[in-house]
Amino acid sequence: MVLIIGLFLSFGTLNAKETSWKINKAKLRYVLAPSKSSVNTELIRLYQDKTFEHLVYVPVRNYEKGKEDFSVVHESTVQRNTGTYSIAAGKIQFNVIEKEFTSDLYKKAFAFIDNKIYTSRFESVFQQKKFLLKTVNKSKYNYPFYLDPFSQRIVRNEGVETKIDLADLSKFLIKGGHSQWANYLTLVTFIQKQIEVDATSSIDLSEEPHADLTDKIAGKFRIVNSLQLSELIAQMGIGAGLDVKSIRGYKKQAEGKNYVQIAHAWNQVNLGKQAILSDISMNEHWLKVDPVVMIYTYLPLKEEDQLLEKPISAEDFDKLPYVQQVKDGASYISFIPSKQSLLAKGKVDVLFDEHISGLKVTFQSYDEQTMRFGTAVVVNSTSFEYLTEKTLVSIPIMSKKGQLSLQLPNGMVINYFIDNNGMEEIEVANYLKGLIQPKRPSPMIKNAQASTPILASNDANSILDLWANSSDLFLKELAALEFSDVSILQNPLIKEARKYVGVKEMEGKANNKTILSFFKETGNGSIKSDEEAWCSVFIGFCAKQAGLGYSKNATAKSWLDQGIVCVDPKPGDIVVFWREDPNSWKGHVAIYLGKDESTNEIICLGGNQDNQVCIRRYDANQVVGYRSLISVYP
Repeated sequence: MVLIIGLFLSFGTLNAKETSWKINKAKLRYVLAPSKSSVNTELIRLYQDKTFEHLVYVPVRNYEKGKEDFSVVHESTVQRNTGTYSIAAGKIQFNVIEKEFTSDLYKKAFAFIDNKIYTSRFESVFQQKKFLLKTVNKSKYNYPFYLDPFSQRIVRNEGVETKIDLADLSKFLIKGGHSQWANYLTLVTFIQKQIEVDATSSIDLSEEPHADLTDKIAGKFRIVNSLQLSELIAQMGIGAGLDVKSIRGYKKQAEGKNYVQIAHAWNQVNLGKQAILSDISMNEHWLKVDPVVMIYTYLPLKEEDQLLEKPISAEDFDKLPYVQQVKDGASYISFIPSKQSLLAKGKVDVLFDEHISGLKVTFQSYDEQTMRFGTAVVVNSTSFEYLTEKTLVSIPIMSKKGQLSLQLPNGMVINYFIDNNGMEEIEVANYLKGLIQPKRPSPMIKNAQASTPILASNDANSILDLWANSSDLFLKELAALEFSDVSILQNPLIKEARKYVGVKEMEGKANNKTILSFFKETGNGSIKSDEEAWCSVFIGFCAKQAGLGYSKNATAKSWLDQGIVCVDPKPGDIVVFWREDPNSWKGHVAIYLGKDESTNEIICLGGNQDNQVCIRRYDANQVVGYRSLISVYP
């Protein structure tokens, strides 16, 4: 909604001071907006320290809803007056000190009644609809004055890049952040809204670091290459007190049936004892990348920036397969063969170091005459063999040449170039037989015994049979519900919660000490009975143990304020249900495992489900929200 100045503003623009535009550190008291709308947007912000900002935003480009093209986003310039104000006996008086425009509001005291400003007390009583300004939601406008209130983009004033203090802005943006990672995400989201990335622009890796990139986020031309972007993120991150650095190196890029290396830059974010890599010039799936995943596609100039116990050489990097990430924060699963091109004799074998299911396999045939790849076709005839701690995948290859892509449920996509010339790759077979170890395993491949017995083969029924006969209560419950997604076993929140499957309330006056510990460890130690609703504290306890942000409130719906909203939940996300009535404060919270589309039921792991920790089904119509929790590091 665009609110504006109406009858009392006339423009008489004066030059602004050529000094940094500092953010008012005082607490916001009121935000006032005019009763009439206009093409411009007017606000008056009153602070607790008795100062005010009178702001008028004049659009230079209107925003088209649903458009992300930077040529149509909303942009404006701002005019700003500052001064002091006083409120007494139902009247408000503005005393302007610095002025860029004139306003009748500064000529006399106005009536301030019921959070509205009138020209007189008479109007406030007999003509209540004729107010000049009224208070609006202050949380909606609690940001630096040089951010447009409509789009939150930096205004287009002349020379704005010389006036903004980048560190000052960065500290404001992360104010009230819950973790270093959450603060980083806040900065990234802000930066992405301000600039356009030119992915085709070449960069010079020998270029000296930029001393100040404020012009790239606030100047006339807000287009950056990957190097400028990574340095801008580092500058703002450091300004916000985060441990962020720019990394320079090379990124693999497909070119025909080969990959070439192009100069590129990205970021390293240190979160306590853990370091992750991030490339926001790609897409949202590359915000949080495990260094072990990153090394397949990105090679830093400096060996120490690989963040690996055993760094690899440029020659080894060139031979590794191209690995993409289609899920932010994908965990690494070790695999062989770990090379870019494979020979095939009608099939390809790939060995994973964990149990996996839900693998999506596609193949693109390569036409040597046209030198082009065809449309990706899903390979449905893939076979699986589940070993003690591994999965052997056999994939039939029908074409002479092409690209094979394996999308794992954890978010990794492994890409191989295939030459189906009748010569079989024997690395996997030899590894399983224990004849040889891989000649040069990538530094990510975990040590494993040379030979492991086969426990199950091929399909979901085999997994269910294996789990049904297990002594593990969690696996037994999964089998009873005919739920066979083995990828969930690696989720950190599920890993913690499954330890307590079977924990239940005690009958009579006795209390289960384990359940009471859930209350205590989440800040609810005053509760001494296991008969109190404990679904929320159970999830909180498990999230805390897994290093994730959590609610300290014992009510289920408090989880709607945690983490990040998600509309496409994955196993390990949080699901919140209403109980008794959608508008009631009562609810239930649990860990999402999946959805049974045939019955429209959510399968979830949680506490206080039939008075115990177990897996249960709940009506999907009772869901009020899903949340993805954010990692918290010491």
